[in-house]
Amino acid sequence: MRRLSLRVRALARRTRQRVRIVGWSLGGLMARVIAGRLPHQVGRIVALGSPLTADPDASHLSRVYAWLGGTPLQTRNMKAMLRDGARAPVTSIFSRKDGVVAWEASAEGPGTCRCLEVDASHLSLIIDPQVLDLVAREVARDPIPPHATPTGSSPQR
Repeated sequence: MRRLSLRVRALARRTRQRVRIVGWSLGGLMARVIAGRLPHQVGRIVALGSPLTADPDASHLSRVYAWLGGTPLQTRNMKAMLRDGARAPVTSIFSRKDGVVAWEASAEGPGTCRCLEVDASHLSLIIDPQVLDLVAREVARDPIPPHATPTGSSPQR
């Protein structure tokens, strides 16, 4: 997370614009945490099939992540990072057919969450032309104000 934060800061400084981040799976959750920490450097986040609730039971891969990383997902540091992330508005693109991440964890994220449902598997979220077109449209939207107020979420189709 530290290296990712440094990269986002460097990109924002070099381009003189707020960075837009697209993250897939855990990458979407990481992007949201970075945006919560760096609201003046991040202009928009699009998460694809991301477990935004950070519930360890929301993903079939959470045990593998904990094993590889050596850290369970419910540590005090992890909970603090998730609180930071919940402050950052996000567009969550999810599918009820995901198969890896429980769709509810993507469609019911805390804070301001624009939820868009698609018909795709977890792996096809990053290659499906219709999903990629949706991602492009979301990234092209105006940047979100740095201190947007959370308003809840409701899935759209």
